[in-house]
Amino acid sequence: MTEGGAAEPPISLAGRVSRRLVGVGEQVWTGKVPGSVLNAWGGAALPDGAEKLLAQAWMAASERLAEQLAVGDPLTTDRLAGAVRAGGAPYAVVGDSHSRILVRRDRRGRDWLLPVHRLLTGASARGLGSADSRSGAGEQLRRDIAPLLRVAPRVLLMFGQVDVEFVHPYRRFQSGRMAFDPAEMSAFIAETVERYVEVLAGLVAPADRHRIDLVSILPPALSDGAWRQGYRNAHIAWLHGEADGRIDLAGLEIPPVALRAETHADFNAHLAQAAATLGFGYLDLFSPLMAGPTVDPVFLGPMAGGDHHLDHHRTRQVVLERLWPLLRGGACG
Repeated sequence: MTEGGAAEPPISLAGRVSRRLVGVGEQVWTGKVPGSVLNAWGGAALPDGAEKLLAQAWMAASERLAEQLAVGDPLTTDRLAGAVRAGGAPYAVVGDSHSRILVRRDRRGRDWLLPVHRLLTGASARGLGSADSRSGAGEQLRRDIAPLLRVAPRVLLMFGQVDVEFVHPYRRFQSGRMAFDPAEMSAFIAETVERYVEVLAGLVAPADRHRIDLVSILPPALSDGAWRQGYRNAHIAWLHGEADGRIDLAGLEIPPVALRAETHADFNAHLAQAAATLGFGYLDLFSPLMAGPTVDPVFLGPMAGGDHHLDHHRTRQVVLERLWPLLRGGACG
């Protein structure tokens, strides 16, 4: 079953192959796969079908790289240096599950993308400063930020979507505020961004902030129908709701998707302003994914409307068009 309660479609042959390749991706930083394989993979110009097939494996490799660097593994450090000499362009990504949209494999001239991804699934922006957060994301970010700045010219932080899409409605339900209140939502957003950037300002020295980009949250992908059917993310519920993860949202007013998109835009406006004030960069992925008042349907995947993530492959070109200029020294506001 999916998080929305619908039956999962059968796994295709391509899906089974993709899952097998994930195992290869997990090994490229451990010495079990030669470094030449990594460099050839990273620098290859692949057809569209192969790119899609290998995406999950590349994500697995980027997550393993972050884990290996965190423990100071010398083989990983040497292999990373070799990859850079072969054209790899490292950049770090830290964020919730939506941050996977930034983990890409692509080549421009001699250079190829080399992401280092610390995935903190279900982490909220407002919870990064909480010592008793169940996710432990804040403590992980504190441990990671200095090592990531040592190996990556740019560090991209992507938090906030969990707060807007899940934490807020869960808290409304728990407090008995069943009707949606735009003014209360706006206050929640302002407080969330304030708490988020306060943590970052305490972690990152002013001299390093120009190398850190705060990434917008994405347009909402869940349909109105998915909410009406009682969509619920059990993992996020456990992190931000009751200890046993059982939250029933029956009777809670969820605004229509166009209004939800407005709340996402509101969050991003606060985030962009805070980033500029504190000297951080800001990367807007929200605007280019919109078509009118909602997300462009072309960016929704096979579970269109039933998954809170956008389709990784369909968003590829939009992300690359903004990622490369950022990594090459341009500004992407």
